[in-house]
Amino acid sequence: MAVANATELKSNQYGADIVALTRKAALVMQRNIVGVDLIQDKISKKWYVLEVNSNPEVVSVLMYRQGQKGLARLLESKNK
Repeated sequence: MAVANATELKSNQYGADIVALTRKAALVMQRNIVGVDLIQDKISKKWYVLEVNSNPEVVSVLMYRQGQKGLARLLESKNK
């Protein structure tokens, strides 16, 4: 999926070096769940950590889904 001039990689599109780099970033941030934004040098092909999000989008999505379920239960209880 392309966003502006960035490309989101699927899990089968990156190697052990990227996994190790993201795990190291999570360890440094002392987090179990993080979103890690990486950037790759076009010439050297070396990866760099651009940003480590301690509240990644996945957490927001999960909270949104839980909120949806809670709202649905509330509305269902009002209709009974």
